[in-house]
Amino acid sequence: MTLEGKAAVVIGGTGGIGVEICKKLLSSGISKLAILDVNELSPEAIANIASCNPTAELVSARCDITNKLNLEDVIRFQVMEKFGYIDLLVNSAGTVDERDPGRLIAINLDDLIYKRTGVKCITICPGITDTTLLSKFFAGEDLLFPWMDGIATEVKKNYPSQSPSAVGECIVKAVSEGENGSVWIVNGGLSYKLDIPANQFVQPSSTETSE
Repeated sequence: MTLEGKAAVVIGGTGGIGVEICKKLLSSGISKLAILDVNELSPEAIANIASCNPTAELVSARCDITNKLNLEDVIRFQVMEKFGYIDLLVNSAGTVDERDPGRLIAINLDDLIYKRTGVKCITICPGITDTTLLSKFFAGEDLLFPWMDGIATEVKKNYPSQSPSAVGECIVKAVSEGENGSVWIVNGGLSYKLDIPANQFVQPSSTETSE
């Protein structure tokens, strides 16, 4: 899939990774981009993103993806009415606040459960990435149990981090080259498609073995 002239929506587009995804998509030829997030972008931030493709149409809107009615309204009335169509949707929203498990599930899991068929679905698995969420984790904020602070310290010490830009580049590569259902890893600044082995626990049917 070529990105030239396509319309894209990035949910969670104001975070560290989300902003870099927006920039990489615009640099790769996206002509229409909607940036949706519960946090609003400043005019300076919007201008910085837009500089990657000054001729592209940009929509920036506040949107809470845990509120399905709000999400539908924003997509319908602020994105579709302006763009007319959507070629690519990237969900970059995320949370690590374990003190509110309902919200954590609503952001990180519900969208997977309610996916419709008929679109190419690709999974991106980022490694440790330099974002505000990671900084809060390393600082011991929003952790449910005190002992988890030790895990944060160990992760920071033993696992190298990567820039959000590396994740943005992986998104562009995966959308351009990846097939439906593929899983991509981006870790330490390197990205690659994961080769998933065949299921060894599913035996061939009797019709397949009768010959």
